[in-house]
Amino acid sequence: MEQPADIPGPGSPAGPPLRVLVAVGPTHEPIDDVRFIGNRSSGQMGLAIAEAFRRAGCTVTVARGPGVPAPVGAADLRFRTAADLLETLRSAWPDHDLLVMAAAVADYRPAGMVSGKMRREDGPVTLRLEPTQDILSGLASSRTPRQFVVGFALERPEELESSALAKLERKRADAIVANPIETMDAPDVDAQVFLADGTRRAPGRMPKPDFARWLAAEILPRALARRGA
Repeated sequence: MEQPADIPGPGSPAGPPLRVLVAVGPTHEPIDDVRFIGNRSSGQMGLAIAEAFRRAGCTVTVARGPGVPAPVGAADLRFRTAADLLETLRSAWPDHDLLVMAAAVADYRPAGMVSGKMRREDGPVTLRLEPTQDILSGLASSRTPRQFVVGFALERPEELESSALAKLERKRADAIVANPIETMDAPDVDAQVFLADGTRRAPGRMPKPDFARWLAAEILPRALARRGA
């Protein structure tokens, strides 16, 4: 296992600190006023990444989903649904240099929300779902040449590499952090990072805060070079 590297300074005499936007936690897609479709994301990994960049001296903004604690020392934005997150990031992204898309965004939402509370009925109930908008690829395609984009992929171990490489190309990201499904609710992570230049980095299993420091040390100099620090 690699040890977390020292994180280089985020700025230079010629430029300000890197401005980092980190999206963390789940989305909740409402079925009615009481129920929703969600996932088990706690936002733990995303908050650790935000903290690692903050400790490196970056200016950090966190967009956090339901149930995620408030960040320390970072600007705090809130979202509930995938549509909320898209609107939030569209507004914030132009003022940032680096996007870390660690949020667990729902791929589908109920096609129509029921007002009030659905009553229990005898027999099965069918929900019609529709796809949510692809947030990461939209933001990546609208970025300036100075902005850097990091996405995440959560997959079964046997599909991790193929899914990450496909997502890297499809989403037009600069890097994809690929995590096995077991990462959810776990204190440790055994992630691999795939970069658009063909590089793959795999530090081995480590606690999430240590991985966050390692990831920041990997990404920060690349994002600074892209910005032209």
